[in-house]
Amino acid sequence: HVHSVTKRPVVETFSVADPETLAIEELWFDEFGPNLPAGPEQLGSHATFRHEDGAYRVLHHGFRIGTVPVRVGSPTVDHVLTFADGERVRLLDIARAGAWVELVVRAR
Repeated sequence: HVHSVTKRPVVETFSVADPETLAIEELWFDEFGPNLPAGPEQLGSHATFRHEDGAYRVLHHGFRIGTVPVRVGSPTVDHVLTFADGERVRLLDIARAGAWVELVVRAR
């Protein structure tokens, strides 16, 4: 998505920890802004904070978070889910701006 204040890209990477649990792997951004970390943070266990190639990477090492609540951003924020197979889902195509959605995984 695009950060609503800095207008810069922010990439959050999640994984499926088990059939019903999401985990956070990484947060990537190239400019500090509200709700973005300014250094190492504690999220269950210590995260690794790196400055590489002009950008910031916060590695969360598969920290299990269960689900991901998201307030759908405006078209300028443009939240898009990109799956490992390349499939993309734009949240504004399935929910209105300002709506709360929760990203979950379920066993089939």
